Order: sequence, then C-alpha cells, then structure tokens
Amino acid sequence: MSFQSVYKLVFRRNSIFVGTVFLGALIFQSSFDVGINKFWNKYNQGKLWEDVRYKLENGEGEEE
Repeated sequence: MSFQSVYKLVFRRNSIFVGTVFLGALIFQSSFDVGINKFWNKYNQGKLWEDVRYKLENGEGEEE
C-alpha cells in the first residue's frame, strides 16, 4: 500500500482521520489491558484472591 493510497483512504478527510485515531486508540487500549492483566495474573499466581479463596473460606490456611 503506497503513501498516496493511504492518504486517500485515511488522511484526506478529517472525520475519517479522527475516527481512525479513536478506533486505533480503543483497540490499543483494550489489547494493552488484556495483556497487562494476563501478565499480572501469571506473575502473582498463588497470591490472588481467586487462588486462596477456597483455603481461607474452609479454614485450611489458619495456623492456630
């Protein structure tokens, strides 16, 4: 795809350009959020509430 065809498709009209920027920002934001959440869950595996809930609710984690 040459620069001229990109210009005609995206940059020629301001409304299309702004829409493309907003769409790109939404896609980036959602993919970044999913990626960071996956990293966080993998890095903190075993320390999160979902991982220790069963043990704490059934009293298996108490040391009395």
